[in-house]
Amino acid sequence: MNLSDRTDLVKKLRVCTNCLSEFHAVSKCNSKNLCFVCKQKHHTLLHKYSTPSTNYKTDLETLGPDLNSSQILSHLEPDSSSENARVSFHINGNNSILINTAIVYVRDSEGIRQPLRAILDCASESSFISSSQQKLWDCRKKR
Repeated sequence: MNLSDRTDLVKKLRVCTNCLSEFHAVSKCNSKNLCFVCKQKHHTLLHKYSTPSTNYKTDLETLGPDLNSSQILSHLEPDSSSENARVSFHINGNNSILINTAIVYVRDSEGIRQPLRAILDCASESSFISSSQQKLWDCRKKR
């Protein structure tokens, strides 16, 4: 479904343009999630790109240049109440790549649960985090 179709559907269904809830308008939305692209109060799938990205390699590099495959988060806890999202990176024209994400909770060095957005890969047997997150959460490495 392209952006125009998604926008039309949201208007037709009269759902919140930020969290897509049918129970309130965006003006009453309490969700702390914002568009990942522009940080405005609308769902990332409803973000209107002024021009498609022509440098896809650069877009991928900004996702996490310090991602190190040897750094594995060993204590991810799924949360049934977490809000799932899909992030779309546009290449040229109508092509896009959808990346599933979810809010997961990690226990910090003091045992307190903290939220973290994770990229989901259903074919992966391991979970990875960036070097900066590994240091921030004081996570141990597994090899």
